[in-house]
Amino acid sequence: MIVYGAGMADSNTHGSENLPILLAGRGAETGGGHVQYSEETPLANLHLSLLDKMRVLVESLGHATGRLPLEDPLRSI
Repeated sequence: MIVYGAGMADSNTHGSENLPILLAGRGAETGGGHVQYSEETPLANLHLSLLDKMRVLVESLGHATGRLPLEDPLRSI
């Protein structure tokens, strides 16, 4: 699986909200969809979920508040 994205959505203001992230590859169960999470979702939640996929089990990471379900495309949370 490949992750494309950046840590800043707006480099002029160093804004880290509403980051566009692209996951590509065969790591998710299904694909070909668009998933939009709420604006308050920390990027570290995605990182925790990806670590789970790689069988690197950690309880917490940075500002993560939980894990993201990566299996259901075309779904808004």
